[in-house]
Amino acid sequence: MGTAWGSTRPGELLTGSKRWEAKLKDERLTLWLDSQPKLAGSLLQLSSLRVSSGLMWATCHFEFQLASGRTVRTVDGIPNEQALEMQRALMGATVEALASFVGANAAKLESWIERALAKLQPAPGVLVGSQEIDDALASARMPATPGEIAWGHILAHAHARAARKKASAWPDWDDPVGELTIRVQAKNEAAFKQAFDGWLARAVAPVARGRWIPRGMAKRLAGLHPAPEWPGRTWKQVVGDSSPHATLKRLFDEQNDKHLSDQRQARKHFFDTVEKNPLTDEQIHACICMDDSVMVVAAAGSGKTSTMVAKTGYALHEGLAQPEQILLLAFNRATADEVGERIADRLKGVPNVEKVRSNTFHAFGIDVIAKATGKVPSLAPWVDPGKPGADIREVAEIIQRLSGQDKKFKREWDLFRTVYARDVGKWGQPQEPENYQDGRRGFLTAKGDIVKSKEERVIADWLFYNGVNYEYERPYEHETADQQHKQYVPGALNRSMQHHRCCC
Repeated sequence: MGTAWGSTRPGELLTGSKRWEAKLKDERLTLWLDSQPKLAGSLLQLSSLRVSSGLMWATCHFEFQLASGRTVRTVDGIPNEQALEMQRALMGATVEALASFVGANAAKLESWIERALAKLQPAPGVLVGSQEIDDALASARMPATPGEIAWGHILAHAHARAARKKASAWPDWDDPVGELTIRVQAKNEAAFKQAFDGWLARAVAPVARGRWIPRGMAKRLAGLHPAPEWPGRTWKQVVGDSSPHATLKRLFDEQNDKHLSDQRQARKHFFDTVEKNPLTDEQIHACICMDDSVMVVAAAGSGKTSTMVAKTGYALHEGLAQPEQILLLAFNRATADEVGERIADRLKGVPNVEKVRSNTFHAFGIDVIAKATGKVPSLAPWVDPGKPGADIREVAEIIQRLSGQDKKFKREWDLFRTVYARDVGKWGQPQEPENYQDGRRGFLTAKGDIVKSKEERVIADWLFYNGVNYEYERPYEHETADQQHKQYVPGALNRSMQHHRCCC
């Protein structure tokens, strides 16, 4: 027979509600309106029943979960006590239905998860993408549900907690799709970790232990050893660094920081005694750092030569190079000789230190050419030290030749030598006029005008050489003089506005 609840005649008259009835039979609930079934389904599809009690009659909100989505039916005209009794009865029946249904299907749900996961068994180190997960879910059918509602809705039902206590078995998760995703995620993480560890081992294999790792090594190794990928995820999302190169660089930087600290202590005696004064922290860093190229920026007399001597000694003591493999270069002979003497003096206890070469760039270049060609090259006549001034004359002839061949070069050369290559003096210092013309003293421009400052001459010359027709201190075209004021003259502008005297 089942159990039924519904509106009463007085309730319908006073609330304006249509005749309705809710019937429960064998865990199936049907909602009738005007003697017509409007909603019918399993109690598992009844998401909630909210009762709003009034003065005498209550309003009831039935929320059903259908395969097509959520739907709500609101009815009125049932006495308050009957509405609350209906709510208690349906809630108790729903808890029992949930406990019974999930308990009967718990093993099937776990089996479904395992079947789907079995379809996603890749080779070791191979990742599983989202499309493969979707394909596995489609091919491994879930246990059937009333109205084909999702298992996620059943396991996350509002009364699931109460039902779990009564059920013979209940999964440890709320959503089988989510659980499969979590298990695949764990498999992906294990696969990626295996691939990542293998990649990292291959990438760092060429790196010498206990040595400084050159800055460019990370980029080279990242290019030689392609990193593993995780479909649908970036390297930053998986590893935390912006790229494989950044990962290697971070690891190498950490190792170099430790190496620097260790070597400061291990070679402290050497760094304190190699020169007359102990080396500074910056000098020690420059010695230990063995990047592909190291630029040291320092003022005159701040210890650059001491750093070169100490770095040479450090490389020899550490076995990083043989004496004959070290070449120190300077721009002039005096500096090259000084470096060589300092090497011989400060490193005299190092075997074969005399094989360390110290030379000028020019001498080294001549030596390379001589070894490559079998002949010592001769210097160009115009750089022969015995012919002073020959180099300047040669450059002048080259400029003259190029000016005759290329009009653009001539214009740019003239602009350079007459505008940009001129000294404008120091800020705030008075400027002595260089020319006198038509009663005016100042500075002569390329156009032939006399201007009041070197800065104005630079501007005027730039305008002239760029073909701009200008007038210097053109008389103001408007009458401004009156009983209190003189006629405005451009020259009356203050110093900060002087450059506005040129009118184009």
